[in-house]
Amino acid sequence: MLNQIISSSILILVVLSLRSLCGKYIGQRFKYALWLVIAVKLLIPMPFENPFNVTNYFPSESNSAVPIMDNKKREDISAIATENTQQMSSANEENEKTSPANNNDAIAKTESINPTVSIKDKAIGIQILKWIWIIGIVFFTGYLLISNIIFSVKLRRKRKYNGTYRAVLPVYVTSLVHSPCLFGIIKPAIYLPDGWGISEKYRGYILLHEWIHFRHKDMIWSLIRSICLTIYWFHPLVWISYILSKRDCETACDEGVMAELGDDKKTDYCRMLVDICSLLSNDSRNYLLMQELKGGNREMKTRLSLLIKKSLPMTWMIILAAGISLGAASCTFGTGTVTDTESYHEKEPPISMDESEKTATSISVTEAKPDLTQGTGADGAMLYYADKNRIIFGGSFGLFVYDTVNQKMLRSVDLAAIGCSYTQGDKYCEIQVSEDGQQVYLHPMDMTDMYIYDVEKNSLKKETYDLTGISLYSGVESGDGSAVYQTPEGQEQLFLSHSWTEIGQLGYSKYTSGKDDPEPAKKFFVPDEYNKAPLLASSDCHGLEKAEMMFRGKMYTCDSTEALQKLEKIISKTKVIKGVPACPFEDALYLTKKNGSMGVIYPATDSCNAILTADGYTEFGSSDNSELWNILGWNPENTFQ
Repeated sequence: MLNQIISSSILILVVLSLRSLCGKYIGQRFKYALWLVIAVKLLIPMPFENPFNVTNYFPSESNSAVPIMDNKKREDISAIATENTQQMSSANEENEKTSPANNNDAIAKTESINPTVSIKDKAIGIQILKWIWIIGIVFFTGYLLISNIIFSVKLRRKRKYNGTYRAVLPVYVTSLVHSPCLFGIIKPAIYLPDGWGISEKYRGYILLHEWIHFRHKDMIWSLIRSICLTIYWFHPLVWISYILSKRDCETACDEGVMAELGDDKKTDYCRMLVDICSLLSNDSRNYLLMQELKGGNREMKTRLSLLIKKSLPMTWMIILAAGISLGAASCTFGTGTVTDTESYHEKEPPISMDESEKTATSISVTEAKPDLTQGTGADGAMLYYADKNRIIFGGSFGLFVYDTVNQKMLRSVDLAAIGCSYTQGDKYCEIQVSEDGQQVYLHPMDMTDMYIYDVEKNSLKKETYDLTGISLYSGVESGDGSAVYQTPEGQEQLFLSHSWTEIGQLGYSKYTSGKDDPEPAKKFFVPDEYNKAPLLASSDCHGLEKAEMMFRGKMYTCDSTEALQKLEKIISKTKVIKGVPACPFEDALYLTKKNGSMGVIYPATDSCNAILTADGYTEFGSSDNSELWNILGWNPENTFQ
């Protein structure tokens, strides 16, 4: 955490310097964009080692850690302590026989043990600071959520509809706001103060200002700013960044307004800002999701000065500022390189002197990140566990836990990192799951120990191989490798679906007793929202903006308007057929409409001219599906063979 604070502070200071020195010559919108680098640094974990990280030149946090002591050293300390006690006792009983030097030696040996007390005090202090930090996060989060929810509810009750702006943003009038503002993320709207007497021209400028906020997605940036401040509430530089980025948000918005209006309207716009200053109230509260057209006198003067004395952005200055900010990011992102001592501490967690020795050893979990275009190996993928909520599967490429309710990958473990990726030979890794699916037992056959992976805690430990008294999952059927389990709807059978051999093609399909056909296959490694997309009927496949399909572990995309119109025409002419064609329907074609909604259909990925839709199995014309792929620009000879 200390390294994160140091590196983020340096990055903030660099951005503040660029903002101050180059602000007039790089454009207000580019200046506002510089804050994105800080947001990425503060919010996105970067666990990779960076040899150029500035924290390499600062004392490491591990330097103050308590060194690990083995049993022999502990015995030596105990012997010293016993010897010291005996010496001090002899010194009290036979003072005349003990020299001062001996007493000093005894005291020195005893004091060499006392630092462990200060170490415990330091650990307690760190825990106290940690809890203060967490309490601060909870307080800020609660305050922001509650205040915005209450304000949102009040707005809905006390607002009057006043039309829409550019057929997109609703406009309301309410007495709850004291200056024009844009409020909301999911359904943003413009709110105007009730009772304001302004000209129609000024009203147009105000609405345009809020529209530019909407176009810049400033509602989302406001949320990101608040999240940064909530997590780093103790950091003064984050507070400064929060305040200044809000100001840059307004000047960037002003610049966007002038880009729309043109310089000939600059005087009118500036006069509008001056005139409405007298109408703005200082009583308005700055809510999390609100973008207000307000500011103090000093801030308003700055905005007017930037508008009146507009300086054209200098290309070379923009390149210089971008280069410096990227250079600063490269020196602050990631973590410092781990020294030998630090690596030792990571591999063997410190053990307190009064802690009894444990047989189990905790091990850090490394997330599996396989190359989706690579094959699953000679032994393919294995299904280890399945129920109505989750699937546990894997192979030499890793162990994976998939949530079938929320359609997303929950956990993964890099088996190569623990030497458990072998599927054959003396190092073969035997993988079994507990009956409730909570623990996975991984046993390399050349070891007397095993690894136990806790699914819920995402933790890994190593202990002696012993499954005595443990009930193991037995729901996987031998032969076809499917899993059978009971649900409220009936007995369900789950199959691993694997068209082609690449890891990215892995998926699953379900068959529920009483139903004629299994559910369409869903892939594990597509974005989460793709598997949630509904199956489309032929009549729903219109107004398309994009078509996507994952093949051989790679996502193919077509966004050509002409091609998509031809695709719509083909699908519209499909006819429902009886029975189930003997064709593979394991690869979904994801269709995104212009209204943002997404659905799927399943074209056969062989020579069939069939498509699975919500209408059932359909076919078109006398041609095969290669016509479909050629229209989308995906050469079937290179893609599907």
